Amino acid sequence: MRFAFWALNSCLRATRGRCTIQKMRTRIILLVLMVAVAAGIIYQVSLNRQRLPDDRQIAELLQWGIGGVEKNDPRQAVSIVSKNYKDDAGMTYTFLRIRTYDALRSDVQPDVTILKPSIRINGDNATLDAQFSVIDRKNDEAIFTRDLTLHLRREKLRRYLIFSTHEWRIVSIEGVGEIIENM
Repeated sequence: MRFAFWALNSCLRATRGRCTIQKMRTRIILLVLMVAVAAGIIYQVSLNRQRLPDDRQIAELLQWGIGGVEKNDPRQAVSIVSKNYKDDAGMTYTFLRIRTYDALRSDVQPDVTILKPSIRINGDNATLDAQFSVIDRKNDEAIFTRDLTLHLRREKLRRYLIFSTHEWRIVSIEGVGEIIENM
């Protein structure tokens, strides 16, 4: 409804009160075309992301999550974790999300490093073994260094509520329970 009022109002202003149905229809069609072009661009970007090799997609996913941790942005950090997350320590997505929000609210300035990553992909499942090191840049002290095993799964997701896509998400981490207990 607001759109119709906007189109009528802009038409009246542009023509100094002499708005015809044809001019208003033209403006509406132009706006619909602009929205369609924007949706097409978003869809194309989504397709290009899926065309990357699996190991590259996983590497970009981890870099996105690490970027969130280093910027103290818990929403970005948790976005790489599956809603179906459950690990051997009994932690779920909700618990991990709450702990991440609490940890990143503190005045710590984390610097995350991944050493010796090894990715094994088996269809829609993958395993990443690596040594994770987190250092507080502010105090230049180690928060933890530990070998972790991340289990990932390619999950069906929605982008912008319209586009269906498949992306990798962390579904379990071996060894993270001890780290969270010590935090």
